[in-house]
Amino acid sequence: MVLLNQNNQVIKRIVTLVAVSMSLFFLYASFLGVFEGYVHRTIFLSFSLFLTFLINPISKRHEKSFVLNLLNLIMIILTVLIGIYSVMEHYNMLLRVGNPSNIDLFFGGILIILVLEATRRSIGYPLVILAIIFIIYAYFGIYFPRMIAHGGYELAEIIEINFMTTSGIFSIMLGVTAEFIILFTIFGGFLTEAGAVDYYSEIALSLTGHKTGGPAKAAVLASALMGTLSGSSAANVVTTGSFTIPLMKRIGYPARFAGAVEACASTGGQFMPPIMGAAAFVIAATIGIPYFAVVKATIIPASLYFLSVGFTVHLMSKKLNFGGLPKEELPTFGKAFKEGGILLIPILVIVGILAMGYSPSLAGFSAVVTIVIVVMLKKKTRLSPQKILKALERGGVSVLGVANACACAGIVVSSIAMTGLGMRISSIVAYVGQASIYIALIYTMIASLILGMGMPTVAAYIVVATLGTPALVNLGIPVLAAHIFVFFYAIICNVTPPVALAAYAAAPIAGEDTNAFEIGLSAFIYAISAFIIPFVFVFNQTLLMEGNISLILLRIIICIIGMFALSLATTGYYYRQLSIIERVLVFCAAIILIHPGLSSSLVGFLLLVTILLRQREYIPYFRKEKKPI
Repeated sequence: MVLLNQNNQVIKRIVTLVAVSMSLFFLYASFLGVFEGYVHRTIFLSFSLFLTFLINPISKRHEKSFVLNLLNLIMIILTVLIGIYSVMEHYNMLLRVGNPSNIDLFFGGILIILVLEATRRSIGYPLVILAIIFIIYAYFGIYFPRMIAHGGYELAEIIEINFMTTSGIFSIMLGVTAEFIILFTIFGGFLTEAGAVDYYSEIALSLTGHKTGGPAKAAVLASALMGTLSGSSAANVVTTGSFTIPLMKRIGYPARFAGAVEACASTGGQFMPPIMGAAAFVIAATIGIPYFAVVKATIIPASLYFLSVGFTVHLMSKKLNFGGLPKEELPTFGKAFKEGGILLIPILVIVGILAMGYSPSLAGFSAVVTIVIVVMLKKKTRLSPQKILKALERGGVSVLGVANACACAGIVVSSIAMTGLGMRISSIVAYVGQASIYIALIYTMIASLILGMGMPTVAAYIVVATLGTPALVNLGIPVLAAHIFVFFYAIICNVTPPVALAAYAAAPIAGEDTNAFEIGLSAFIYAISAFIIPFVFVFNQTLLMEGNISLILLRIIICIIGMFALSLATTGYYYRQLSIIERVLVFCAAIILIHPGLSSSLVGFLLLVTILLRQREYIPYFRKEKKPI
């Protein structure tokens, strides 16, 4: 059976045809807006499942098994049948909500299984296991501990909610992916085919390559540029890291350090505006606020994170005595910008359209149109018809992980809503918060890190936001601050051992028998600011661009100094090696500086200055006595 051979050219051509058709269809739908929500999401999910089953085998070990390939073909046929049935019967199904037919329940049950299987194939087991646990919880609720027990739901009710309404698989998260995110993956496909990774890296190198730790700083800058477009920290590591990690190693950086820096930078790209790995659209849709409000709120925290990583790279480079690359080996900024700067225009178009208050859908569509035009203006970026098809194919394939994750996360969200678990958890956190809001925030942070492990950005945010944010809002924390709080931790788990996906992606590129756990541990230390920044903006919304502009600027300056102090503590080096006591004092200075309050910030600043003067030995009292020769 020729169609059952995964490596067959026929399959590859079908994948190309379907993926290109998917991209063109949703570009068309975005431009005309002709489909009702449920229908739009159904068509999108059908495309996603179809492609997932074509591209990813049931088992890589038994890829040529006739039985497994036959089962895969059955799944593909069922996907098509369910898609056609859902679109054709949509309005009749609306009338049958509360009294589903047997065929509704049959197709609905099969769809849940297909979504779980597609998610397993595209992003792994963690989210699938979580979804199955919540289905079991919804069904057997009466047998759970009293604190979280409920009356239980019939299997038919669980299927009905997930298949026949927009509260389960076809929830708003899948809607955001179908309406907005796919447009930006198509945009990313064109950027990739036009060589944006190389051009962005050259621009970054021209700016930082000759400075102390230049290649590592270029990695941070390039990853920030590409990471905001990518919906996955691991994918960003593979994309930019294949260039930056060997470059860092070339001037002598240890493989462990090079991998950790790239993992930190790629992970940070997920909360770097304007796109934030596509999660910005989900946050805006979940809260019900304008997209640009999310961008405005995250720009300072994200910038502080990258400043902190940049400080760490600089100080570690000084510690290891690594300079930059010779200027003659680097592209000049003028030449690099002349060749690749044109690819920044579509990003400016995105920012401009969103700043004017237009929809993300229009911004995404305009970005695709703009990139198609601008790449044709220069010979080096011009795309052949084959590359255009490849870009459209890449756009359709790139969205699969997010699409499947959002559909699967919808199962989790529907179970939480049905059972009232979210309210119970809110009550528990609120009870803890009566003793100390800090303890409640730490509890939420740990829960977010655990729930987000092994998941792509959007799925991780959806799960932790559903469980974590209601509790924080009940404690009096503003809604946007609460969502961004859990969002940060849902992302930073990518460099949090033991499941640090970004580190695992960096390890093979770093080579030299580097241990992924060791890279993850180093990345965790270098990214420590991401664990502290959310606590700052929860208690001081000036970092979310709220309040008087002078106070915002003052708080930014203080936090920049705090980030520098934090980097000093993590690297243990300034002009010379810091002692253990000095590192502890600098870390305390960083925390005091970052903590809201001018008086405490002044104390932290004086403590930091004292340690720095001690490093330069400008304070006679602290000078070491020189031993006689």
